Amino acid sequence: MKHYLFIFLILFIFSNISKAQSVITLGAGTNSVTNTAASGSPISQWYKTIHYQTIYTKTEINAQGIAGGTISKIGFNVNTGTTYAWPHYIVKMKHTPNSLCWVDESFGMTTVLTLSNYQPTLPGFNMLSLDLPFAWNGTDNLVIDICADTLALYAMTGGIVFMYDVTTPYSSRNSYSDVAAACSYTTQTPLQQKPQIRFEFSSYSTDVSLHELQNNKYKMKTQPNPASEALNISYELDKEHETSVELVNLLGESIKLILPNQLQSQGKHEQNISVEELPSGIYFIKLKINQSESVEKIVITH
Repeated sequence: MKHYLFIFLILFIFSNISKAQSVITLGAGTNSVTNTAASGSPISQWYKTIHYQTIYTKTEINAQGIAGGTISKIGFNVNTGTTYAWPHYIVKMKHTPNSLCWVDESFGMTTVLTLSNYQPTLPGFNMLSLDLPFAWNGTDNLVIDICADTLALYAMTGGIVFMYDVTTPYSSRNSYSDVAAACSYTTQTPLQQKPQIRFEFSSYSTDVSLHELQNNKYKMKTQPNPASEALNISYELDKEHETSVELVNLLGESIKLILPNQLQSQGKHEQNISVEELPSGIYFIKLKINQSESVEKIVITH
């Protein structure tokens, strides 16, 4: 009977913190800017090549009910499509503590999508499926980086997207050229426009802090978090206990049994595991001590 009650409790907890899919939209209104170098559009063809960056904040995403998850699609809200197809259109992402584009963020990016040709023509959100879904950690702000190779001709019309109604200095930044592909340039010009965007999360958490759900009486810590190669798990026992440690996914499914159930002595204990072979995403460390447990959210990113 206790076994079934335990399973029910775990399913109840995970049903309240994880979901299978969600689509959110950031920004609203009918504001758009004409196609110029200062338009702040990630598809503008005013010059033959472009490198563009903008930041979407944790606060914005949290306000849509997302506390962390895996982004599988993104799309900008197109007003007027491009005249030509962009060659080698590349989308990159990364986490940042910055809330505005005060500096170029080109270092440390993860390439999530590469299109040999990209020509948005239809109005509305043009959703792009990512080659490599991005695990947003729910803690940092999110940089979107766009660049493309050089067009044969520039276009003085089209390439316009809808922006946030409110303009803010350093909302985005770009570099552009009619000569060499701008992907190799850092973004140099700060802009005050920020494009509306739509994210599709293939999986996500709705609970900002799992520690608010679980009484972490055993002082469990996971380091580093996010992790890419190895993960250290530490905890303290107030006395001798039957203990197990397990890695589970967003659906509560067991991915790796780190420590099989065994008797451990009073004091501090550590477990070290490799996460190199695991796909990027959100996972949970589940520490079970007798019939109580603590849960810690971790993010794995490669």
